Amino acid sequence: MRNYLIAAAALACAAPAFAQPYPYPEAGEEVARELPSTHEIETMGVAMDRMVGAVMDMPIGGIVEAMDPYRDPRDADRYQTVRDMATRDDPYAEERMRGSIGAITDNMALMTEKLAVLIPVLSRSMIDLERRMDEAMRPYDYDWDD
Repeated sequence: MRNYLIAAAALACAAPAFAQPYPYPEAGEEVARELPSTHEIETMGVAMDRMVGAVMDMPIGGIVEAMDPYRDPRDADRYQTVRDMATRDDPYAEERMRGSIGAITDNMALMTEKLAVLIPVLSRSMIDLERRMDEAMRPYDYDWDD
């Protein structure tokens, strides 16, 4: 979480950001409301898992044969799938891929929850920073003749 805060602070202080008008706090809250919900992220994870299954079932025997036409074709090779090739040297490759999707989904849900809280706070901080920078850069009205 600390790394996310440091990254957010670094992004907030980027030079191009100072050239842009800062949104009002309501805009930050609106952005936070538009973040996907935990349920939507879980739904995306399920869809990604199904897509991995579809890709793993994709036949690639013809592709392998086309890439190496001088190779001795066997019937078993003709019906080879991505799963066959991926699990040839690592029998747990598919389980690890699917486990990674679950971990990514969990982390995305957690990060979205944290961002929903962080975005309005950062928005208010940027508005305060803009006000302070304007005050700091305002020329002083000194009477130099005194």
